[in-house]
Amino acid sequence: MTVTPPPGYGLYTQTFTVTGGAHKQVITAGFANVGAQTAFNCRVNLSNAFNGAGGLTEPSQYDSSLTQVQTYVLLNTGGVLTSDLSTVAAVGTATFNTPSPGTSIVILRRTAMAGRQYRGHIALPAGFIDETEVNEAGFLLPGTVTSIQTKASFTLGRMTTLLVPMVLLHSPPLSGPLPAPTAVTSLSVTNLVGSQRRRLRG
Repeated sequence: MTVTPPPGYGLYTQTFTVTGGAHKQVITAGFANVGAQTAFNCRVNLSNAFNGAGGLTEPSQYDSSLTQVQTYVLLNTGGVLTSDLSTVAAVGTATFNTPSPGTSIVILRRTAMAGRQYRGHIALPAGFIDETEVNEAGFLLPGTVTSIQTKASFTLGRMTTLLVPMVLLHSPPLSGPLPAPTAVTSLSVTNLVGSQRRRLRG
């Protein structure tokens, strides 16, 4: 995502690398800065929501071959862009036989609005599951979907509690005004895994 957040909003990113992999794998989330916090405080709160106990990207949820190498916030406060970066590495503590690095777990971002521009998704890297959790047709086992869904819903709620609720940030349209960021009302884990071909290219 290359969208610059409008005033009062920010963009949070988590960057992962896999041992021996050629590409970084990035998770992004737009957010509203409800508490008029600094970029540093936003990043800390967002990292707590995602990486803390019960969170979607808690290190115990991904394989030791996967490392979260940085977290970053870009924040717009009154038209002034500030940022904060942490390069403290978080290595996964789980032990999986992971699927191909081109595999991803797809989590849909839903809003109260209809239309394609009001939808989005998160793609978790393959290191978050064991290959036995995906059947030959590419579907996640029901128990795996439920487990990831619990963590996704927890993270979304935790973001709101910490005054950095998730939103969709919109790209400028070909004509007309830029739509205001849209609140994400729910995250929904799909049972069919996704494909990220660019992660396999050297």
